[in-house]
Amino acid sequence: MRRKIRRLWLPILVIFMILMGSVQVFAHSGRTDGSGGHRDNNNASGLGSYHFHHGVGPHLHNDGICPYSPKDTIKVNNMPNSLVVGEFADLDWVVTYYSGNDDVEWSSSDSSIISVTESG
Repeated sequence: MRRKIRRLWLPILVIFMILMGSVQVFAHSGRTDGSGGHRDNNNASGLGSYHFHHGVGPHLHNDGICPYSPKDTIKVNNMPNSLVVGEFADLDWVVTYYSGNDDVEWSSSDSSIISVTESG
């Protein structure tokens, strides 16, 4: 029984090595320009002749904006589920700025439903 097992591992190893050696990998040198992108003249990525990586998979920057860059966010910690007419709520909120623009403007698209005071 041991002899059969010893004879079996070598052919299995050889087949495994042949299969692993036949895998095609598309890669590039890793060099990017000042914008974090690079040319892909063979279009191996399918994204065209120029695309970006910088820490995530290959992607495009439509209108010059990276879809993976963090966005400015407003998190309301005590959002009420509902309000009665005439009732008001003081909200506890945190703004995280990634864009450098630190202006926050609170508004309502329908002031007959909800209105916002000057203090936010």
